[in-house]
Amino acid sequence: MNVFFKKTLSIIVILYSTFALADTTDVHLVDVSITPSEIRIAEEHSQVVSLGSIKSIFFFNSQNAQISSDDEDAIASIGNMLLQNPDANLILYGYYSPKFDDILSPINGMKLANRRAESIFKNITKKFPMVGDRIAISNTHDFEEKFFKDSTSYLDMRVKCEVEFASFSPRNFYPTDRIPFWRSSYKSIIKELSPKIKNIFIKNPDAVVVIIGCGFEINGDSYKWLNFLKKKLVEKMGTRFARRIILFANPFEKTKTRYARIITIPRQFMSTGEIYRLWQEPKISGYKIQYDVDTTTTPILPNRFYCDISPEFSYSGIVVPLSSSQGILSIDNVPILSAKYELSFYFPDIGISKKDIPLNVIVEDTFYNTWEIPVWDFAKDELMTNSYSSIWSIASMINALINQKEMLTLTISNNCTNEKISAERNELLWKSLKAALSFISDVDFLKIPRWLEKNNVSVEITGSMQSGVGDEDSKNHPLERYKVVLQFSGASR
Repeated sequence: MNVFFKKTLSIIVILYSTFALADTTDVHLVDVSITPSEIRIAEEHSQVVSLGSIKSIFFFNSQNAQISSDDEDAIASIGNMLLQNPDANLILYGYYSPKFDDILSPINGMKLANRRAESIFKNITKKFPMVGDRIAISNTHDFEEKFFKDSTSYLDMRVKCEVEFASFSPRNFYPTDRIPFWRSSYKSIIKELSPKIKNIFIKNPDAVVVIIGCGFEINGDSYKWLNFLKKKLVEKMGTRFARRIILFANPFEKTKTRYARIITIPRQFMSTGEIYRLWQEPKISGYKIQYDVDTTTTPILPNRFYCDISPEFSYSGIVVPLSSSQGILSIDNVPILSAKYELSFYFPDIGISKKDIPLNVIVEDTFYNTWEIPVWDFAKDELMTNSYSSIWSIASMINALINQKEMLTLTISNNCTNEKISAERNELLWKSLKAALSFISDVDFLKIPRWLEKNNVSVEITGSMQSGVGDEDSKNHPLERYKVVLQFSGASR
C-alpha cells in the first residue's frame, strides 16, 4: 500500500467569526490553517476514474409511477445536495407518453405525470424531510413534451429535475453590432447580479455560474468575449470566486442574434461533479483527515459544515461534509493529481472563510492515470444542462497537464448509432475543445493541433464508445452520449 495513504492528513480549522444572519454575505470567518500543507506520494501511483454528474432525469415503466430501485442512490444524492446548499430549490417536471402509457385523455396523462413527480418528491422528503419546502412540482409545462422531435418515445415517460438558487434568475447580455463589446446594459446587470451571486457562493458550496455564449463562432475569440463578463463579475465579488465561474461557447445554439446567458447550476449536475466509479492500483483506503474547530470566540456555530477540495486550476473537486464534534473523516474517493489544491471551508447557515488554503500534492515516483469524463448528453437533439461545464473543465485539465510536462492521450468517442451524426459531433466536440484551449492556453486557435503535438499530446477520435461512464443506464435508455478519456503519465522531475 502506498505510504502516502497510510499517513494522516491533519487539518486544524481555527475559526474566528462573528455571528451573522443566514442572508448576510460579509461573514468574518478569517483564519483557517491546515497541516501538513504539502503531501508527497513516494511510490508508484495509478488511478482509473470515471467522472459524472447526479442523474437529473428518471425514467418510468409504462402506466407506472413507481421509482426503480436502481434510482434510489441518485435520488438520495439530490436530497443530500439540497441539504448542503440551503438556497437550492428543486423543480420536478413530470411527463407521460400517450402511446407507450396508452393514455388518450390529456387530463389522465397529466395525473400520471404528476404522480411520477410526486414519487420523486416523496422519496427525497422521506430521507431528508427538512428540504421538503424547497421542492416544487411544476404544473405549467407541456406534459406531452417529446424527448425527440416528430416522434413518440418510451423516453417520454420520465421526470426531469432542475435546480434553481434563490434570488437568482438567468439573464442575457447582448453584444454591440459593430465592435467586440457588450451593450452598456451589461453594467447594470452585473451590478444587480454580483451581490446575489456572491451571496449564493458564500452559502452554497456547490453553486457554480456558467456564462454561455450563443450564436458565436467556435474559437478562442468567443471565449475572450465571454471572459470580459466574467472579469467584471470577479471585480465586484473578489478573485476567490473566479474558479466558480465557467465559460462555454455553445456550438448547438443557433440564433441570428448573438447573446450570452448567465445561469447557476449545482456542481453535482456538472460532468465532473461526481465520482461515478473509481478503480485504483495499488488499492487504497483513502485519507484520514483530522480537524479541530475553535469555538471559543464564536460558540454559536453549526455542527455540520463542509470542506471543498479542488485543484487550483478548476472547480472540479469534491465537497466533504464535516462535523465539529467528529474530528476525523476518511475520504475514499479523491482523484489525485500532482498539483496544487485549494481547500475552502463552508458554514452554509453563516458564511464561508474568506481565503482558500493551498495544499500541494507532489507525486515523486511514476504515475499512470486514466480519467473518463462525459462531455455531451443529448435530449431532443439539444444539450442537457450538465453538458455546459464539461468543455471548460477538460480544457483546463489538459492545459494544467501540459504545463506539468505530462504524456497525454485524449480520446473522443460516443454511442451514437448514426455514423454521419457521430462523426460530425465528434469533430464539433474537438473544435469546441480547441476553442476553449485556445483561450485558456493563449495559443492561436489554428495552431492548437501543432501545439498539442509539440507538448506530447496525442488525439484520437473514434465513433464507438467503450465501457465506461453511464453505460448501464445507456443500455436501458439510449440517449446520445459523448465522452473524453484522458490518459496521462509522468515521473518526478
